[in-house]
Amino acid sequence: MSRVWLEEMKPYLDWLGLSIDASNDALHAMMGRGRRGEIKQGISRHLERCERVLADAKAIGCGIKQHRCHR
Repeated sequence: MSRVWLEEMKPYLDWLGLSIDASNDALHAMMGRGRRGEIKQGISRHLERCERVLADAKAIGCGIKQHRCHR
């Protein structure tokens, strides 16, 4: 998801939700959260991409849906 895409879609978005299921990308890779080529290599850059999307979304004023699991 690029910043350009977010800017184009902003008029149609109320909220943006990102799924982050682990505290690190090693766990994301084990869960299959990442791109196919990455997962086949046993890696994931899911958190890195989420951080970039989050920063871009905040910069353009898009609402961010947040859910925190407290254990």
